[in-house]
Amino acid sequence: MSAKPQRKTQDQRTADAKALLARAAFELIRDHGYANFRVAAVAKHAGVSQGGHLYHFPKKGDVTRAVIEYAIEAARAKTTSNFNLVTAQTDTLRAIEADCRDYYFSHNFDVAMDIIKGLAGSKALQDYISKAHRAYREQTETAWIATLEHQGWPAADAEIVVAMTASMVRGLAIRAMIKPDTEQYQRLLAKWHDMVEQTFPYARQR
Repeated sequence: MSAKPQRKTQDQRTADAKALLARAAFELIRDHGYANFRVAAVAKHAGVSQGGHLYHFPKKGDVTRAVIEYAIEAARAKTTSNFNLVTAQTDTLRAIEADCRDYYFSHNFDVAMDIIKGLAGSKALQDYISKAHRAYREQTETAWIATLEHQGWPAADAEIVVAMTASMVRGLAIRAMIKPDTEQYQRLLAKWHDMVEQTFPYARQR
């Protein structure tokens, strides 16, 4: 006789409901923009009652924070997956660039930037988003620096290369919001890889 599945606790049900609503709100902002985001649409999109939504997120700022947390966790999961693919044969410089691209050219980053633009009257919420973003990227960049150090890079050089690679990809991502240009992106990053390999001999070592 098979065992009965355990019923979820109230805390688990609450967490599931919040995650469902956060994902629904994220998708609405992703598809229609924060300027057109209406809290009333979240419950319908998530398939829950309006009362259930308001119970968990009574204010627009509450669900907006949840959207940012949802986006950061999704980005962190992708970064973790990227790190799990690193081997002794990995071209780490390109792995770092790819990880930056996976975030800065993602809906997770786009949604965060869109929300910040739409929060002209809410500095506290803007600061919260900026802090959450910095914490995630600083943790990620620190891990990439440690990876390079493990491969024999001096700490100072590893820090420079990671910071500059992230800055370049981030800048190109913001530029792409205005004028997408895949060929330019590939051309500039190829030149950047060449410059790094010419400046740091250990960059050519795998």
